[in-house]
Amino acid sequence: MKRFCFLFLFFLPFAAIAQTPMKIYGNLGLENVNISVLNTQYGTSTDARGNYSLLLFAKDKPINLLYSSIGYCDTVVSLIPKALQQDSLRVSFRMREKEYDLPEAGVVANRDFYRTERGRRIADISFDGEKILVLEHEKRHSLLRVLDKEGEILGETRFDTIFEEIHTDCFGDFILIAENTCLQIAFDGENKAFAVSVFPRKTYREKLQNLLFEFNGAYVFRNTTREKYDYYVYPDHSQSQTFFYVLKNDSNHEKKLLGKFVDVEALLLCQSYYNEIIAAYYEAVEPMANIIEIGMWDGDLKKLMENPKLDRLVGWYCNVQATEYHTAALKFANFMQFLDLEKYRVVEFGEDFNLKAKHELKFLSNGKHFNGQFITDELTNKTYGVFVKDGIYYVGLYNPSECTVGFTTKASNHIYPDVFKMNGGYAYSVHFDKERQIGIINRIKLN
Repeated sequence: MKRFCFLFLFFLPFAAIAQTPMKIYGNLGLENVNISVLNTQYGTSTDARGNYSLLLFAKDKPINLLYSSIGYCDTVVSLIPKALQQDSLRVSFRMREKEYDLPEAGVVANRDFYRTERGRRIADISFDGEKILVLEHEKRHSLLRVLDKEGEILGETRFDTIFEEIHTDCFGDFILIAENTCLQIAFDGENKAFAVSVFPRKTYREKLQNLLFEFNGAYVFRNTTREKYDYYVYPDHSQSQTFFYVLKNDSNHEKKLLGKFVDVEALLLCQSYYNEIIAAYYEAVEPMANIIEIGMWDGDLKKLMENPKLDRLVGWYCNVQATEYHTAALKFANFMQFLDLEKYRVVEFGEDFNLKAKHELKFLSNGKHFNGQFITDELTNKTYGVFVKDGIYYVGLYNPSECTVGFTTKASNHIYPDVFKMNGGYAYSVHFDKERQIGIINRIKLN
């Protein structure tokens, strides 16, 4: 499948609409570039100096021009009718060379694995063994369909709530997530969903989403500092992610620390600003008017913002942002790994929950397109690293013993899919066809 770079040109309308042809011309800096009206044989090519010109006659509808040359990425220039109402238009740019570091050999694609009815969009997909759950939107309703591995509909359930996502927790329970509420569901013998419980989305965010998986008689979960409130200071607000575990047989549910991922640079900077605020505060207020000490002060910086002598320091402090680490948590047979995707480090823990080893994450192919995420295929127990090049998704098999991501394989047919997941040795990508107004699932077999 071709991949295109799109350039959109917009111009103000002219007062008069000419009936004469419009001339498109320009310089591409390259000889023998083919320029044609997309999906037609009408076109031209550049000369030895890279110049070209082309007459366009249809001016009442959008026209897409395809620029192509061997060894270079195809580029599509979209001209809207407003841009066509003039005598000539210069379109010049430099073609981008293709990169061949992401091989696509051995890909077997099933085109349009599944399509919705007209007027529906696919919000999310999930998997129940070899069954595929498809969450669709239509006006003010949601439709949850169950498909078999060939895309045939086994059952469906309609809801009067717009659900945005299907979440599967570490217990294998399915949770439909709406704007403010969550609905846990199960399926009957006819593959129809029925409600198990309803709870606020805040509860889901604080509990279920942080619970990563079960490992060796314990639950492993993550606390994430995602937000820094503008007027409050927390001792660990620069800390980005902390991993804990709780033993199942512990009646006290004691949290035991696994490890932390901290933005050290932001932490030191915050501490420096904090010390300045403390010093400036004691100079600006009467003795014992208030006490600013960790553990005694309520942390409300808004009070200090009322003092003009402290306004600048407090403002600086509030603007210090800690990096949110992108950390993948992966579980294997007798060990687990946490992958710091900012610095490409791997921290490994054994069955006893003690640190086992530290590694460097390596890419066997060019890693510059790495998308910062890993996906585990629950049916095959294979884990893949995800890459994005020219909007197309690729995957590379992850080797946990070597901490390497292998050579990448094409895993989507459409640019920037709305949803991208893997199951049973297949990659599934979802997109919405605006022209036909239908949701589409493509499936590609992974080697």
